[in-house]
Amino acid sequence: MTKVLTNWKGNNYFFAVKNTESWTICPYKFLLTHTDGTLCGQYISSIWFKMCILLDHTIKLAIVKIPASSKRVDYINAMNQTNNPENLDFILGYTELTKERLSNIYYNDQETISWSEELNKTLRLSFSYPRKKTKRELRIYCPSFSVPLK
Repeated sequence: MTKVLTNWKGNNYFFAVKNTESWTICPYKFLLTHTDGTLCGQYISSIWFKMCILLDHTIKLAIVKIPASSKRVDYINAMNQTNNPENLDFILGYTELTKERLSNIYYNDQETISWSEELNKTLRLSFSYPRKKTKRELRIYCPSFSVPLK
């Protein structure tokens, strides 16, 4: 039986977003499981994370690993002080969704996307759309990830 955790080896895992000027880290921790050398995290409810984004902006997304004894604000400040957050040691996964990629997702009615930054590391997002596509917007919800354990 797989045990569900919110902490792995003293670290909590969060979803972070930069939609305009600054990074924000979601207040909810990923629910974690580990099996066969892989750590998986997921938000199981859209209540934990749901965001409406306009298609005319690039959005940056990250999975953040923060020691349980630390404050999220210190990590937000570090992310806001660099142009290359993917190089920070607490960033577990990072990607940018460009205006072009967001438009492609929108016009092709994709429900989920997954991408791998390296072998066996996957981030996944789910999307929903307005009932009438009169606005050029998407809603992102229920992020998840899987990474090999070191």
